[in-house]
Amino acid sequence: MTGKSAIRVLLCLLVLLPCAGPGAAQDGTGIRFGNIDINAADNLLFTASQEMPGSGNCTSLFLARLGPLGAKESPRILTCWPERLETLGGGRILQVRNRYGTVRYTRSAASLKNSMLKWTQWDAAAGTLPVSHVRTGPVSASPNGNWLCYVQKTFSAEGQLMLQNAVSGEQRVLVDKVPFSYGSVQVKWSPDSSFLLYEKDGTLYFVNPSIAFGSNAVAEEYRRIGPGSVRNAVWTGSKSLVYISGDIVYCIQEDELYIRGLYSSFIGSGSIVGRLLLPFDPARDSFWCDDEGKQLVVNTGGKFLSFCTVNRESYDYVQLRSQFSFSRVNGSLTDCMVFWADGQKPFLWVSYIPYSGGSEVGAVFELSSDAPLRLDQHAPLRPQLSPDGSRIALIDGDKVSVYRLKDWMLLAECTGERVISLAWASSGSIYVGGAETVRLWSFSDTISIAPVLFLSSVAEACWDGGRIVARTASSPQLYVYDTVRGCWNTYDRELPAAGRSEKNGNFRVYAAAAKNRKYANALFVRHLSGDAYTYPLYVDTQDTAPERKKIALVFDAVDSAEGLARILSVLGSFRVKATFFINGEFIRRYPMETKLVADSGNDCASAFCSNVNLLSKEYRIDTEFIRRGLARNEDEFFAVTGREFSLLWHAPSYQADRTLVAAGQASGYRYVDAASNYFDKRILQSLGTSNYIDACISMLYDGMILPFTVGNATGDVLYEHFDLFLAALLDSGCEIVGIESLLD
Repeated sequence: MTGKSAIRVLLCLLVLLPCAGPGAAQDGTGIRFGNIDINAADNLLFTASQEMPGSGNCTSLFLARLGPLGAKESPRILTCWPERLETLGGGRILQVRNRYGTVRYTRSAASLKNSMLKWTQWDAAAGTLPVSHVRTGPVSASPNGNWLCYVQKTFSAEGQLMLQNAVSGEQRVLVDKVPFSYGSVQVKWSPDSSFLLYEKDGTLYFVNPSIAFGSNAVAEEYRRIGPGSVRNAVWTGSKSLVYISGDIVYCIQEDELYIRGLYSSFIGSGSIVGRLLLPFDPARDSFWCDDEGKQLVVNTGGKFLSFCTVNRESYDYVQLRSQFSFSRVNGSLTDCMVFWADGQKPFLWVSYIPYSGGSEVGAVFELSSDAPLRLDQHAPLRPQLSPDGSRIALIDGDKVSVYRLKDWMLLAECTGERVISLAWASSGSIYVGGAETVRLWSFSDTISIAPVLFLSSVAEACWDGGRIVARTASSPQLYVYDTVRGCWNTYDRELPAAGRSEKNGNFRVYAAAAKNRKYANALFVRHLSGDAYTYPLYVDTQDTAPERKKIALVFDAVDSAEGLARILSVLGSFRVKATFFINGEFIRRYPMETKLVADSGNDCASAFCSNVNLLSKEYRIDTEFIRRGLARNEDEFFAVTGREFSLLWHAPSYQADRTLVAAGQASGYRYVDAASNYFDKRILQSLGTSNYIDACISMLYDGMILPFTVGNATGDVLYEHFDLFLAALLDSGCEIVGIESLLD
């Protein structure tokens, strides 16, 4: 099939593809039920344990009210996994989102014991549990907590950009079609929450959320700033916007936005305040500015940072103060951010996979002439600034540390359990979302307290009379469920000696095999009085699932290491293994990255010693040529990594004939042919990432080997959305296996 005909086939399939929205049927990891306890009033407690992609294992507690032919209502969840946290209402309201929906914890000014937890959105359909690999998407909350912006998925990698009133729930579509990402929503709020920046079709726009829902809303064509994306602009702390187009740096005052929008064709995009040393590429570059917009830190293609001063009085080049090369980081970069101390002094945070091996780590550098290292992190999540910008919270595994930003003095630490997420409530308190509890940590020079608000996950639970009592895995402390507030309080009594019971006078509940592969087991309820009847608590546990398609993932490392850290990070978070075919040119150019792949636990195989067309008439190819080429690549790989290749190989660009395959076999290597027009970069550029993913998913077959390339294609970059692709693969019913199992 030619490239053009393959594109036509994919486009035709796209017309028939269903939307992968919230109601779409999905497959996923197995849920295991346990901790059965039924009381005399026919109320059943049970747990459901499952892997939450990207955030670990969770054991949720449920309450069901049993009837003779089925549960009287959908089982109610009593715990709340803090996958995503946002603060609303000036920190008084904590919004928690996970695969089950959205819950809001409203803190009482009088006492935490008067605070309420209430589910505002329940995404699990009646009688089912969400078991997909799809993660909870990000939400961008305005600084005052009154507005929310998020992408509502319509396909695997795209959706609608939504603006929502956090109080009333009223919402509207800002952009009908934007890329979706698990990283962040591509918008930027002004510090006073008056304006929101967003991109549409390669153009940057602004909107005032306060009037966006009214009849007097200004038409979008009059809210245009200029070409580019939200990467092109940064709000300052002085009610102005710094906007870069090409190498020109503009400054726009907030009160000038509407005038500029109305007359941009006449007066341009703002006041010119400087020029960059290099043109700004919105697809690959980013920048940060200080509170006054007089200092910039520009990230050029993820290669280096430039710390510059802007001469705002004239149309002149910025003054370069220092540069920071990411080669200074002894590893492969996965993320970076810049923070400003006192609004003037920049610090750089990075996360990376160290060349020495192991999981992702983090570090903070001061962006000065010698860029000293300020601190290291062992298991980092993104740092978060306090509302007043004076403090920064860093997560390091089971510890949250708060530093004073101007001198990186440690102010307080909170430990006790693995941290999933956090959100500042005020500059002296933080909501800490842990793997077992969600706490409100308050700290100062004299105090550091972190009372439990509610439970994230439980180790066991049971009835104590009419009370629901539970404990977590790491602490003997008991908690009792407050049915009025929806929260959990500490419980000072001991557990009842009788323990849990799987039966009462009316019902017996037991766990047995499930037909549906989404579940590791199933719960069955046996009605003991009257007409005997047995039913599954969740009907879909008995749905017969089709056989999973077994597929293998292959990555070709040829001449670029771009995106490698991102790929390895995603594979690790999903606990999936792939095979990397490594070319000799890659080994020689990127020895440290080659070792990184070898140490990651993924399989490594040979893509020959050089990136040449072995079928070209320029070369005389025989068995000895292939033998020597494979041996050389094998030796170079061992010299760099101290490891051996798997005895698998393929020719560069999969261009081989029977002679080449036989020559490799004579050298002890099995040939792997993963060539596919459906995964050609030209098709990716034609379709775009979202359409490409959905089309590829529709074409999967059992035993398929999916090839990808480390590095970027011109235009769309697939590795940036690899987590979306992998989630879509798993949710389509695929089982990802080692490549050798498909060759046997």
